Amino acid sequence: MLRFLATALSSRRPIALSSRRRGARPQLELLENRLTPSTILVDDDRVQAPKAAFTSIQAAINAAKPGDEIRVYPGTYVEQLTIGAGKNNIEVESATSTKPLLVAPATLTGNGALIDITGSQNVEIERLTLKGNANTKFGIRVSGGASADIENNTISGILDPNGAGIYVGRSSATDTSSGKAEVENNNVSNYGKVGIAFDGAKYKGEIENNTVVGSGDNPNIAQNGIQVSGGANVEVERNDVSGNRYTGTGFDAAGILLDAAGSKTEVERNTVHDNQEGILVSKTKSVEIESNRSYKNTEDGITLVDSSDIDIDCNETDHNGGDGISVYGDPGVASGNNRIAHSSSHDNTGNGIYLETTSKNTVVGNTTNSNGANGILLKDADKGIVAGNTATKNKLSGIALTAGSDSNLVAANVASKERSRRHRDSELGPQSRDAQSHRFQQPLRHLRGRRHRRQHVRQQLVERQQGRGFLARRPPQKPEEARFRRLFQVVGTSQLRLR
Repeated sequence: MLRFLATALSSRRPIALSSRRRGARPQLELLENRLTPSTILVDDDRVQAPKAAFTSIQAAINAAKPGDEIRVYPGTYVEQLTIGAGKNNIEVESATSTKPLLVAPATLTGNGALIDITGSQNVEIERLTLKGNANTKFGIRVSGGASADIENNTISGILDPNGAGIYVGRSSATDTSSGKAEVENNNVSNYGKVGIAFDGAKYKGEIENNTVVGSGDNPNIAQNGIQVSGGANVEVERNDVSGNRYTGTGFDAAGILLDAAGSKTEVERNTVHDNQEGILVSKTKSVEIESNRSYKNTEDGITLVDSSDIDIDCNETDHNGGDGISVYGDPGVASGNNRIAHSSSHDNTGNGIYLETTSKNTVVGNTTNSNGANGILLKDADKGIVAGNTATKNKLSGIALTAGSDSNLVAANVASKERSRRHRDSELGPQSRDAQSHRFQQPLRHLRGRRHRRQHVRQQLVERQQGRGFLARRPPQKPEEARFRRLFQVVGTSQLRLR
C-alpha cells in the first residue's frame, strides 16, 4: 500500500522511499504546496455550489496558485479585485452561462480599478458583469508588466470623469512600464471618458469584436469609444462603436481615436456610427485605416489632423453631418504623404473628400457621389495626385481646387456636378487652372436641346483653336507626369470595388 501511494504521487512530487527512516509517517502534500493547477469554486451564498471553497472572489484569488481556474457562480459580489505578481496563468470566469455580478464598493482603494491586474502574465477574465459607480476609475486595468485576455464581459457604470471601461496602459506620461492584452467580445457602456483605451509605447494588443456605446449627447465630457495613444500599438478590428457625442465647445468626441498611436496600429473592419467624429487620427504616422464603415456621425466620417503616411483604403463613409473623409494639416506641423484609395464616400452633408493645408497626398480610385458640397475639394493643398476617381451627382462640383492648391496632378477622373458653373464659382471663389479644366467635362447628355448641343460643340472648337479649354492640346509633359497620366488613365477605366 505504501509503495502504491508513492507511485500515485510521483507525477506531483516524487517521494524517495530510501531517504525516509523506516517507521516514519508519510508526508502529505497540502493545497498550499501543490504543483498541479486546481479549480477553485466561489459561490456568494453556497446555494448553487454548497462545497464551494470561498464566498469571495478576492479570497479565491489570494489562495490561487499559478495556473488555477477560479469559477464563480452567479450572484452579487461587492468587492474590489487585485491580481498581483505571482498569479500567472490564473483564470477568473463564470461557472455557468449566467454571468456573476461584480459591484464596486462605495469606496475604492489604490488606482480606483474594479479589477486591477499588475505584474502577472496570461491572466484571463471571462464572462463577468462589472458595475461601477462615480468613484470607479477603471472597470479592468492592465499595467506594470502584466498581460491578460479580457473576453465576453459586460462593463458599465465606470463614471469617473477620466474613467475607462477597460484600460491597458501606463499610470503617467513618465511611466515606462509595459503590458499586453487581448480585449475581445466585450460590451462596454455608460463610461466616463473612454470605453476601451491603450496608452504607452510599450503597450500592445488587440481590440476585437467589442460593442462600445457612449452616453450620447454629452455637454460635459468629450467621450471616446476606443482610444489608442502615447505610442501604443494595437489592432482595432470588427468593433461596433457608437454614441460618443460632445455638445460643448473646444473638443471633439470620437468613436475611434488614434492620438500619437504607434506605427503598427491598424484599424480595420469596424462599424462606427452616431458619434461626433467617426474615426479621428491625430499626430500619428504610418498606420492603416482599412475596410471600415463610418456613418451617421454628426461631423466627419474619417478625419486626419497633423498626421502623415496614413493609408486610408477601402472604407465607406456615408450620411455624416460633415465630410466623408477629411485631412487637415498645420503649416508648423509635418503632415502629408497620406493615401486615400478605393473608398466610397457618399451622401455626406459636406464634401466626399476634403484636404486642407497639407501636401503630397494621393487620392486615387475613390467614388464620391451625392454629397452636399463637392465630391473632392482641395483647399491650400499642394503637390498631390488626384486620379482615377469618380465624383458625380455632388451638389457643388465633382472635383475642385482653390487658388492656394498648387502643383497637383489631376488626371483620369470622372467628374460632374449638379449645380451650374456660375453657382459653383460664386460659392467656391477663385480656383486654380487644374480646377477650371473640369468645367468642360460634363457629358453632352446634360445639355438639353439640339441648339444647346451645337452651341456647346462650337464653343469647344473655338477654345481648342485658341489653345485653351478641356479639348486643348496639352503642352509638352515632363517624363514623370506622362508616366502618371498613362497609369491613371488605365486606373480610371477600371472597375474599382470595395474589398
